[in-house]
Amino acid sequence: MTRRLVIIEPNLRTVGGHCFDYVRVIAREAAAAGFAVRGVFHAEAAPEIAALGIPFTRVFRRASPVPQSRTGLGGLAVAVLGEKTTQRLRRAVLGAPAGEDDATAARAAPFVDELAQAIASLDWKTGDRAYLPTLFWAEAVLAARQSHEITSRGARVSMCLRFDPPESAEGRDALRRAAMEAVAIDWCADTGELAAAYAAILGRTVRTIRIPVDLARLGEDAVQRPLPPPVRVAFIGESRREKGFHLLPDIVATVRRDADAEVRFTIQLMPGEAGADPSVTKAMARLRAGADGVDLVHGALDQDAFHGVLAASHVLLLPYAANAYARRSSGLLVEGLAAGLAIVTPAAESWITRTIACNGAETGAFTYEDGEAGLPGAVLRAVRAVAGGLVVTPRAPDCATMDAAPWTDRV
Repeated sequence: MTRRLVIIEPNLRTVGGHCFDYVRVIAREAAAAGFAVRGVFHAEAAPEIAALGIPFTRVFRRASPVPQSRTGLGGLAVAVLGEKTTQRLRRAVLGAPAGEDDATAARAAPFVDELAQAIASLDWKTGDRAYLPTLFWAEAVLAARQSHEITSRGARVSMCLRFDPPESAEGRDALRRAAMEAVAIDWCADTGELAAAYAAILGRTVRTIRIPVDLARLGEDAVQRPLPPPVRVAFIGESRREKGFHLLPDIVATVRRDADAEVRFTIQLMPGEAGADPSVTKAMARLRAGADGVDLVHGALDQDAFHGVLAASHVLLLPYAANAYARRSSGLLVEGLAAGLAIVTPAAESWITRTIACNGAETGAFTYEDGEAGLPGAVLRAVRAVAGGLVVTPRAPDCATMDAAPWTDRV
């Protein structure tokens, strides 16, 4: 009997972005490993997602709860689950006392109910595997409590914890209890730092699995270098403050004024679903109002468009808040390194700077101190280096090449 890998990804709606790319790579490699792959995605998943080549069902309806910052009490403040954080969800996750009113309960995040629907819709068999690739810790608690419906039938569950663990004692206790009650779960993370942090809380092994990117396609992007002028600088991804989007209008103005070479910027405008910071909204309006030397890309990029931007760019901007990425991964960093782009990022220690250093990529990295004030200077240094003939050696980081996937045996 053919084993199935069921990828449960509530955030997948469009054919653009890393969410789609990750699922595509996982699906392709799992099929090569002998699995029949299917997906359970967002209720508004576009018809074009059929390009994955796997059957899928549409279930989840919630907005993607992208965290804007680390949180306090229980990690369940607005920064994690937005306005949908309610007393009902708090009780479900933390075991906190009852007492919520009906109106508040009605606004509860629907993840727990939708996940139950997704699990019930599939006839689980021995040897099947369920993989949840993008979980916040609070979602993991809810998912762990429902995992018995899968594991009791001989299937296995892998959950990838991709964001910071809770800071509060009650949040950590909730995670620990979930792990004790759901002993058959394969816990994993996509960075060693996250794996270590969660292992300390769970009291269980947390595997570090590979970051799934299309290295072959990225190699094709890298082959096209060196590129002719002008120097092209790219910002790709969601328009979020923690990613430094609010800084872009001033960066464009400063670099185009002070650079000794012709420079063009490619900037993706893709508002996050968790609600935009006012500074991000203002920056987006300034960019839309028009700026010389800027090419705007609206909405999600499909795979050809995404790789087209990478292949045509010299410099990749990653002005991400170092505290937000202290342990979290950046798939875009992995792709930028593999495609041979110069990287601009803060010098403060983070998973990004450690990955650059561990893979010998410092010569193509342009870091900056002094917070946001140092960013334009770093971009100028990168532009001048490229204009002066710098060619960055493409590197496939260890985190993208290790033999560790969600369907491998637990260690």
